[in-house]
Amino acid sequence: MKGTLCTVISKQQANPLGHIRLSQDEVAEVAVGDKVNIELNKYPTHSYGVLPGKIASISFVPYNKSYAVEVAFPEGLTTTNHKEIKYEIDLSGKAEIITSSRSILSRIFAPIYELFKEK
Repeated sequence: MKGTLCTVISKQQANPLGHIRLSQDEVAEVAVGDKVNIELNKYPTHSYGVLPGKIASISFVPYNKSYAVEVAFPEGLTTTNHKEIKYEIDLSGKAEIITSSRSILSRIFAPIYELFKEK
């Protein structure tokens, strides 16, 4: 899924999170753990590469007809070209979500599985 707007936010500087809004049709195609590549607006992809992440959580309830998706950055704000990105308030870009080939049932039950896994 390409072209989704992503904003990098931060609860703590050490653990930044990305925030994506997806429509009902789009959210049905993604699951927790899917890879995300973000092309940052202020950083040219040919020089910096993309910012890799993974879907950390997906909201169960829509807000204004879209679902909130949080993206975690296991490598911090380090791009695929090994360049460190300084956290900025208006850090944003286009997110490409790499969905794996899963059955529809596994996509439906993935969020429920994650709930039980956390307990």
